[in-house]
Amino acid sequence: MKSKDERWVLYRTALELWGSKFQIMMLFEEIGELQQAISKYGRGKCTALNIAEEIADVEIMLEQMKILFVIDSQTEKAKEKKLLKLEELEQDWGNMEINYPEYLTMKRYLNRKIKGEIWSK
Repeated sequence: MKSKDERWVLYRTALELWGSKFQIMMLFEEIGELQQAISKYGRGKCTALNIAEEIADVEIMLEQMKILFVIDSQTEKAKEKKLLKLEELEQDWGNMEINYPEYLTMKRYLNRKIKGEIWSK
């Protein structure tokens, strides 16, 4: 496994070799392939391994975008902030009194999804 520094050299080289516009277009393409893989998985036409490969492609392209836009530390700070918000939302959800049908429907759906009843193989 390559170190972060070794990966960053590869990412910088890719940006220099193919250019920022091309790599941005590749990001769009890789995101589309990930969307398609997840959609196919829901229909039983794709495996979790296929999704893992597409996630890896998207992550590689996102790392290049951090270099291109010089936003690595800002991205990490934003991620931490959003993770804290997610944690708060999860705590609020657990404490929420559900009074109307749409919340009950969503909670049932999420519980079924968590138990593997939806999209399970």
